[in-house]
Amino acid sequence: LTLYITSKTKTTEMAEYSSLNSLSFPMRAIYKTLPEYKVCILGNSHVGKSMMLRCLHGGGRSVTDENLSSTIGMDLLKHEVRGSSYHMQLQIWDTGGHERFRAITGNYLRNSHVVLLVYDITDMKSYESIPVWLELAQANVCGETLFMLVGNKLDLFEERVVGQFNANAFAMEHKMEYFECSASKGMNVLFLFNQIA
Repeated sequence: LTLYITSKTKTTEMAEYSSLNSLSFPMRAIYKTLPEYKVCILGNSHVGKSMMLRCLHGGGRSVTDENLSSTIGMDLLKHEVRGSSYHMQLQIWDTGGHERFRAITGNYLRNSHVVLLVYDITDMKSYESIPVWLELAQANVCGETLFMLVGNKLDLFEERVVGQFNANAFAMEHKMEYFECSASKGMNVLFLFNQIA
């Protein structure tokens, strides 16, 4: 099992530590007690889960899949979300979509606050696998976990094989919210994670 901490380099961590120490005591206390919420992203390989994290880390800008390979085990990104009435940190786990990683995935689902079930709108098999991922998640999380169904690759809408009506009906049946996005074009990715907050 390999973990890749993709959000911070050693240099930025040192800079943050230095910046944190320069704050007054009350401000350090606030910084350290920023509420953190665990988000797990599930779905088949090649549906764009890692692209979603790359897009989020880039501020919602368009990204390419150059030098991007399938996730082996788990990846982690920490992302701060701030609004007029909230400020929190999301601990986002990108899971390997291959079947051999599902036992590992089950372990990392524990204590998740949010689970994103991601499929590719141009790949019916990825959508048909969503019930399997949902069952895996439900077997490993607590009852108060929020589930969200996400159709990715919206930029390829002309090649769509999974209809919005069917996906939305599935989401409603299982009491999930439904979103569509394009990680490669930066469409709705920031909006999606702001909705989580």
